[in-house]
Amino acid sequence: MGTLMNQSERKHCTVDKKSIQNFIDECIEVSEESVVSLESVLQAAKILEMRRKNNLYVNNGDAFDEQLAGFGEILKDLIIGLDDIRVTIRNLGTGNAATEMGAIEALSVSIEKGLEGVSSAIQNGI
Repeated sequence: MGTLMNQSERKHCTVDKKSIQNFIDECIEVSEESVVSLESVLQAAKILEMRRKNNLYVNNGDAFDEQLAGFGEILKDLIIGLDDIRVTIRNLGTGNAATEMGAIEALSVSIEKGLEGVSSAIQNGI
C-alpha cells in the first residue's frame, strides 16, 4: 500500500554551475553525434522532462488513491465498531443480568477488534 507512517525523507535537489555545464556539454555532444541542431536537442530534453513530470504525477496519484482506500477501510471498521458499541450500550440498561453480561462481553470484543484493525492498518502502512 501507500506510505502512511513510513514516509521516507525527500531528496532536495539543487542545480549548480557544474550541473548546468555538464547538461550543456551533453546536449552539444548529442547534437553533434545525431546531426541535429542544439535547439532540437534542447527541445527533446524539455519534452522528456515533461514526460517524466507526468509519470511522477501518475505515480503520486496511485499512492494517494491507495492511502485514501486504506483510510476508507479504517473508517468503515470504526463505524462498524461504534455501531456495535451503541447497540451494546443500549442492551446494558435491560435489567437482565445475562443480557447485560453479554453486552459487556460484546463491547469488549468490539473495542478489541477495532483496535486490532487500526493497529494492523498502521503497521501495513496503509
